[in-house]
Amino acid sequence: GQLLGQVLQNNRYEHGYLLFNWAIGRITDNPQWLYILIGLFIILSVGFFLKKYIDAPGLVCILLVETLMVDSWISVARQTIVVGILFWAFGFIIKKKPLGFAILVLLASTFHNVAIVFLIAYPLINFTGGGTAYKGKKLSLVEINLLLISIVVSVSLGGILQRLLTLFPTYSYYRNGARMNGDARLAVILQIIVAILMIYMPRIIEPETISSINSKNTSRALYRLSFLNLAIMIVAVRATLFMRVAGIFSIYRLAYYAICVSELNYHKNR
Repeated sequence: GQLLGQVLQNNRYEHGYLLFNWAIGRITDNPQWLYILIGLFIILSVGFFLKKYIDAPGLVCILLVETLMVDSWISVARQTIVVGILFWAFGFIIKKKPLGFAILVLLASTFHNVAIVFLIAYPLINFTGGGTAYKGKKLSLVEINLLLISIVVSVSLGGILQRLLTLFPTYSYYRNGARMNGDARLAVILQIIVAILMIYMPRIIEPETISSINSKNTSRALYRLSFLNLAIMIVAVRATLFMRVAGIFSIYRLAYYAICVSELNYHKNR
């Protein structure tokens, strides 16, 4: 009991993650079990998500490797747990069950504070109209608004970051660091280009097919999370710290792309 109290006095890491480590430590002294259990959890969560919502799971698995997302999951344990929990929260968005969704997001936030941002997903998907895009290749109102917000946030980033550090003093060690110095990063810009191509190339190739796909609840949800991922990456150009936030939405972009590609005309475009 005293040891648990000492663990919870640690303010460097979120308490859910500390409790998880403490519970494993009560069973075994082998630290490898932490990574074994995290690996099993993310595999189970990805498997559930792909089986239930994605018609082209094989393509998503290939993209997880090719975009180095699996590599990142290996290196960021807390965020990997968050991603796994949020896969289950996605189902509550589709079913329009805000209480279950909020509980899972708050649970995820006890492993990494960045999970709180996922609360945006519920209103973005369920309270912003049924359509995803105008007919053809034009931007929808949702896309335009997210784009404008990301530009405004990027311009006023300095003040926003200071406020965030006031709310989350745990991350004050990032202050004046390379991840928050306002300099553009080529790596982020290249990832933005890839994201734009993944989101919009299928629409450019077969706009009517993609419009039909986007009329479905799951596809529309994945599309909006994809664009939110893109909007956050735009902000991350001036503060790569935000790539941590963008990372929890990245797999939904891969999933949306896989759905779009699987529906393109097989003999002509796919």
